[in-house]
Order: sequence, then structure tokens, then C-alpha cells
Amino acid sequence: MKNEIRSKLFKPFVKIAASIALVACASVSQAAVITLDPLTSVQNDGDVFTIAIVGRDFTAFSGGTTGGGFSLSWDPSILTLQSTNLTFAGDQAFGEPGVIDNVAGTWMNADVTSLFTVVTDANFEIATATFLATNTTTSPVSTPVKLEMGMFDSGFPRVWAESNGSNDMDPMFTGGRVTVNPVPVPAAVWLFGSGLLGLVGVARRRSHT
Repeated sequence: MKNEIRSKLFKPFVKIAASIALVACASVSQAAVITLDPLTSVQNDGDVFTIAIVGRDFTAFSGGTTGGGFSLSWDPSILTLQSTNLTFAGDQAFGEPGVIDNVAGTWMNADVTSLFTVVTDANFEIATATFLATNTTTSPVSTPVKLEMGMFDSGFPRVWAESNGSNDMDPMFTGGRVTVNPVPVPAAVWLFGSGLLGLVGVARRRSHT
């Protein structure tokens, strides 16, 4: 009898615990992400190309976002940032264009925080960055493109908030990688070089005879 009573008492708690566990698992699998599109890119020396900074899975529990800040960094010997565009669909009332430093290879503390118009889509574009690819070697070179939370001068993070503006989110930031190939040597140049070497060889033989 006692065991039956205990079983009846504990069943509701077991169901509640199971529900909490399911919600926790769902929140992990649907965590908001700020990342790059594309994550990996292969370019040739001299190419101009664009990478988009995007938000993913933002509506699972938050109903969207009012925006926030980010910073981008790369190897300046391989990439040169030519232009940027903040494309976040909010009003960007508290937006900041950020600071570009091509010597250091950084775009620091750009911000798209909005006040009246927020984004309620799960997936959306935040900004675009257009780069010039450079490779002066004879082999492919690559650089990570790091993406992280932007910061205020005071050291506080430029947090991403839910669409109601009252709760801070903690999106995961995921960077990518760009590989740059050297300019291939045209076949005509190889033929010219081979012919030139052949002429040198003939001239040497004649000089010895």
C-alpha cells in the first residue's frame, strides 16, 4: 500500500523532470548562432569576394532579436577588407559601423542594435564584408576568419537581446576559413621558358664543338 502511494506521489514529479529535460535538450539543439556564409571559401589571387555574417535559429525560444554587436578578424597578408554593409533588417537605432584596420586585419565592434523594429525570423543576414584576396607565393595559403561578440570601449559586451528587448541572449559565434590560390602560370609562359632553355642548351653545345 505504501509503495502504491509513493508511486502515485512521485509520478507527477517524474513527468515534470522529463519535460524539463526535453526543453533543455531542445534549447541546446536550437541554440542561436551567428556565423559566416559561406563558412569556407576558395579564391584566387586578385579575386574580390563577399562573405555574409548571418544569424541562425533565433526564434526557437526568443521570438527573434533586437540585434547586437560583433567583431571580425583575419590574416591581413592574405585578405584586405574593401567595404562593409550592415544589412540587419532592424532600425539599427543604436547601430555602429565599427572600426576597420587592414594593417591588423580587423573589423571591430560593429553593432546593429535596434529599438523599434526587430527581426523575428529564425535566419537572417546581419552584414556583408567584401574582401580582396592576395597570394604572392606559389602555393595555396589560407586564413581563419574569426567572428566574436563585439565590445564597448568600457569592456562590456555588445549583447544580443531577445525581440522584447528585456532578456539577453548568448548566441554561439562561429567563424570560417578562406583559402587563396596563387595565379596559375599560363601554358604559353611554360612553353616559352622550355624553348628558351632549349636554345641555351644548343648554344652551349655549339660553343664546345
